[in-house]
Amino acid sequence: MRPWQVLLLFFIAVVAFIVARQRANNRQRATGTPGLSRRVWVTIAVVGMFAFVILASTATTGTPSATSTPRAARTDADYAMVDVRDLKKNPDAYKDKSIQVQGEVFNIKEQNGQTFLQMWVAIPGGSQFDREAVVVTYGGALPNVYEKTKITVFGIGAGTDSGKNAFGGTNTQPAIRADRVSG
Repeated sequence: MRPWQVLLLFFIAVVAFIVARQRANNRQRATGTPGLSRRVWVTIAVVGMFAFVILASTATTGTPSATSTPRAARTDADYAMVDVRDLKKNPDAYKDKSIQVQGEVFNIKEQNGQTFLQMWVAIPGGSQFDREAVVVTYGGALPNVYEKTKITVFGIGAGTDSGKNAFGGTNTQPAIRADRVSG
Protein backbone atom coordinates (compact mmCIF):
# COMPACT_ATOMS: atom_id res chain seq x y z
CA MET A 1 0.00 0.00 0.00
CA ARG A 2 1.41 3.38 -0.94
CA PRO A 3 1.70 6.23 1.61
CA TRP A 4 -0.98 8.34 -0.06
CA GLN A 5 -3.37 5.38 0.12
CA VAL A 6 -2.68 4.98 3.84
CA LEU A 7 -3.31 8.69 4.41
CA LEU A 8 -6.52 8.54 2.40
CA LEU A 9 -7.74 5.58 4.44
CA PHE A 10 -6.83 7.40 7.65
CA PHE A 11 -8.73 10.51 6.52
CA ILE A 12 -11.79 8.42 5.63
CA ALA A 13 -11.60 6.65 9.00
CA VAL A 14 -11.42 9.99 10.86
CA VAL A 15 -14.40 11.37 8.94
CA ALA A 16 -16.37 8.16 9.56
CA PHE A 17 -15.50 8.34 13.26
CA ILE A 18 -16.64 11.96 13.52
CA VAL A 19 -19.87 11.25 11.63
CA ALA A 20 -20.62 8.19 13.78
CA ARG A 21 -19.94 10.14 16.98
CA GLN A 22 -22.15 13.03 15.83
CA ARG A 23 -25.02 10.69 14.86
CA ALA A 24 -24.77 8.92 18.20
CA ASN A 25 -24.90 12.22 20.08
CA ASN A 26 -27.93 13.37 18.04
CA ARG A 27 -29.70 10.05 18.63
CA GLN A 28 -28.96 10.26 22.35
CA ARG A 29 -30.37 13.81 22.56
CA ALA A 30 -33.47 12.95 20.50
CA THR A 31 -34.44 9.76 22.31
CA GLY A 32 -33.00 10.36 25.72
CA THR A 33 -31.42 6.93 25.67
CA PRO A 34 -27.82 6.57 26.70
CA GLY A 35 -25.37 6.27 23.82
CA LEU A 36 -21.92 4.79 23.81
CA SER A 37 -19.83 5.91 26.73
CA ARG A 38 -16.87 8.16 26.30
CA ARG A 39 -14.66 5.19 27.21
CA VAL A 40 -16.00 3.18 24.24
CA TRP A 41 -15.39 6.08 21.85
CA VAL A 42 -11.82 6.51 23.15
CA THR A 43 -11.24 2.76 22.69
CA ILE A 44 -12.49 2.96 19.10
CA ALA A 45 -10.22 5.95 18.45
CA VAL A 46 -7.17 4.20 19.96
CA VAL A 47 -7.79 1.02 17.94
CA GLY A 48 -8.16 3.11 14.78
CA MET A 49 -4.90 4.93 15.46
CA PHE A 50 -3.17 1.60 16.16
CA ALA A 51 -4.45 0.20 12.85
CA PHE A 52 -3.22 3.31 11.05
CA VAL A 53 0.26 2.95 12.57
CA ILE A 54 0.43 -0.70 11.48
CA LEU A 55 -0.70 0.16 7.94
CA ALA A 56 1.72 3.08 7.72
CA SER A 57 4.65 1.00 8.94
CA THR A 58 4.03 -1.72 6.33
CA ALA A 59 3.41 0.71 3.46
CA THR A 60 6.03 0.86 0.73
CA THR A 61 7.45 4.28 0.21
CA GLY A 62 8.46 3.73 -3.40
CA THR A 63 12.07 4.59 -2.59
CA PRO A 64 14.77 2.03 -3.21
CA SER A 65 16.50 0.25 -0.37
CA ALA A 66 19.96 1.29 0.68
CA THR A 67 21.46 -1.76 -1.02
CA SER A 68 20.08 -1.07 -4.50
CA THR A 69 20.76 1.68 -6.97
CA PRO A 70 17.82 2.98 -8.98
CA ARG A 71 18.26 2.12 -12.65
CA ALA A 72 18.01 5.74 -13.77
CA ALA A 73 20.79 6.77 -11.36
CA ARG A 74 23.25 4.09 -12.47
CA THR A 75 26.38 5.12 -14.32
CA ASP A 76 28.26 3.26 -17.03
CA ALA A 77 30.65 1.93 -14.38
CA ASP A 78 27.75 0.16 -12.63
CA TYR A 79 27.33 -2.14 -15.65
CA ALA A 80 29.95 -4.85 -16.07
CA MET A 81 31.26 -5.39 -19.61
CA VAL A 82 30.76 -9.09 -20.35
CA ASP A 83 32.42 -11.43 -22.80
CA VAL A 84 29.62 -12.53 -25.10
CA ARG A 85 30.97 -16.09 -25.07
CA ASP A 86 30.33 -16.28 -21.31
CA LEU A 87 26.89 -14.74 -21.77
CA LYS A 88 26.05 -17.29 -24.50
CA LYS A 89 27.47 -20.24 -22.52
CA ASN A 90 25.66 -19.45 -19.25
CA PRO A 91 23.04 -16.68 -19.61
CA ASP A 92 21.46 -17.53 -16.25
CA ALA A 93 24.72 -16.55 -14.51
CA TYR A 94 24.00 -12.97 -15.62
CA LYS A 95 20.28 -13.00 -14.82
CA ASP A 96 19.27 -9.90 -12.82
CA LYS A 97 22.82 -8.53 -12.99
CA SER A 98 23.81 -5.14 -14.47
CA ILE A 99 25.73 -5.77 -17.68
CA GLN A 100 26.74 -4.00 -20.87
CA VAL A 101 27.49 -5.19 -24.38
CA GLN A 102 28.52 -3.46 -27.59
CA GLY A 103 27.54 -4.54 -31.04
CA GLU A 104 25.63 -3.96 -34.26
CA VAL A 105 21.86 -4.12 -34.67
CA PHE A 106 20.68 -6.64 -37.27
CA ASN A 107 16.95 -6.73 -36.49
CA ILE A 108 14.79 -4.07 -34.80
CA LYS A 109 11.07 -3.62 -34.25
CA GLU A 110 9.09 -1.04 -32.25
CA GLN A 111 5.67 -2.12 -31.05
CA ASN A 112 3.29 -0.89 -28.32
CA GLY A 113 5.80 1.62 -26.98
CA GLN A 114 8.61 -0.93 -26.69
CA THR A 115 11.62 -1.75 -28.81
CA PHE A 116 12.75 -5.29 -29.53
CA LEU A 117 16.08 -5.80 -31.25
CA GLN A 118 18.72 -8.37 -32.01
CA MET A 119 22.34 -7.40 -32.19
CA TRP A 120 25.61 -9.01 -33.14
CA VAL A 121 28.19 -8.84 -30.35
CA ALA A 122 31.77 -9.49 -31.47
CA ILE A 123 33.83 -12.21 -29.83
CA PRO A 124 36.98 -10.61 -28.40
CA GLY A 125 39.99 -11.23 -30.63
CA GLY A 126 37.87 -12.78 -33.39
CA SER A 127 37.24 -11.77 -36.98
CA GLN A 128 34.24 -9.74 -38.09
CA PHE A 129 32.30 -12.99 -38.49
CA ASP A 130 33.11 -14.27 -34.98
CA ARG A 131 30.05 -12.97 -33.17
CA GLU A 132 27.03 -14.00 -31.14
CA ALA A 133 23.45 -12.78 -31.35
CA VAL A 134 21.85 -11.13 -28.30
CA VAL A 135 18.17 -10.20 -27.87
CA VAL A 136 17.45 -6.80 -26.30
CA THR A 137 14.13 -5.39 -25.07
CA TYR A 138 13.79 -1.71 -24.25
CA GLY A 139 10.75 -0.01 -22.72
CA GLY A 140 10.52 2.86 -25.18
CA ALA A 141 11.40 4.04 -28.65
CA LEU A 142 14.99 4.25 -29.88
CA PRO A 143 15.21 7.14 -32.34
CA ASN A 144 18.15 7.00 -34.76
CA VAL A 145 18.76 3.28 -34.11
CA TYR A 146 18.34 1.12 -37.19
CA GLU A 147 19.73 -2.07 -38.65
CA LYS A 148 23.54 -1.80 -38.94
CA THR A 149 23.67 0.84 -36.16
CA LYS A 150 26.49 0.25 -33.68
CA ILE A 151 25.18 0.53 -30.11
CA THR A 152 26.10 -0.07 -26.48
CA VAL A 153 23.39 -1.62 -24.33
CA PHE A 154 23.32 -1.05 -20.57
CA GLY A 155 20.82 -3.35 -18.89
CA ILE A 156 19.89 -6.33 -16.78
CA GLY A 157 20.56 -9.91 -17.83
CA ALA A 158 17.25 -11.66 -18.58
CA GLY A 159 18.24 -15.27 -19.25
CA THR A 160 17.36 -16.39 -22.77
CA ASP A 161 14.82 -15.71 -25.47
CA SER A 162 13.70 -18.41 -27.90
CA GLY A 163 12.06 -18.07 -31.28
CA LYS A 164 11.77 -19.62 -34.71
CA ASN A 165 14.34 -18.91 -37.37
CA ALA A 166 13.63 -18.52 -41.10
CA PHE A 167 13.86 -22.27 -41.58
CA GLY A 168 11.39 -23.09 -38.80
CA GLY A 169 14.01 -24.23 -36.30
CA THR A 170 14.16 -23.02 -32.71
CA ASN A 171 16.83 -20.44 -31.94
CA THR A 172 17.76 -19.52 -28.35
CA GLN A 173 19.77 -16.37 -27.62
CA PRO A 174 20.91 -14.55 -24.47
CA ALA A 175 18.51 -11.73 -23.50
CA ILE A 176 18.96 -8.31 -21.90
CA ARG A 177 16.33 -5.88 -20.57
CA ALA A 178 17.91 -2.55 -21.50
CA ASP A 179 17.92 0.39 -19.12
CA ARG A 180 19.71 2.57 -21.64
CA VAL A 181 20.96 2.27 -25.20
CA SER A 182 23.60 4.58 -26.66
CA GLY A 183 24.70 4.64 -30.24
